[in-house]
Amino acid sequence: FFQKVTELEGNLHSSREKESESHAHARSLNLQAHALTQRLHEVESELQDIDRSRLQAEARADMLAKEAEEAEQKVRSLCGKLRESEHAKAQAQSRLAFLELESKAET
Repeated sequence: FFQKVTELEGNLHSSREKESESHAHARSLNLQAHALTQRLHEVESELQDIDRSRLQAEARADMLAKEAEEAEQKVRSLCGKLRESEHAKAQAQSRLAFLELESKAET
């Protein structure tokens, strides 16, 4: 009988130690889960910041592309006007040369 009681007391003690270890392990896992949850929220926030920055950069790139297109159109227009102006200048120089020759011929 005493041997059985001693054996049961030993089992009880062993079970309590295992229970204590299980509780400690559960607390450790709970702390790890909390830390991971916190890190997850931080990463989600960082991703949102990155996404906002990306959207802003895309909007800026679109705006710059539009400005570049407008600038290119202005350059084309100015080149056309320059060609017209050079043509008009050449015509005026030709007319001037003709008038100078005509004037020399009359004298």
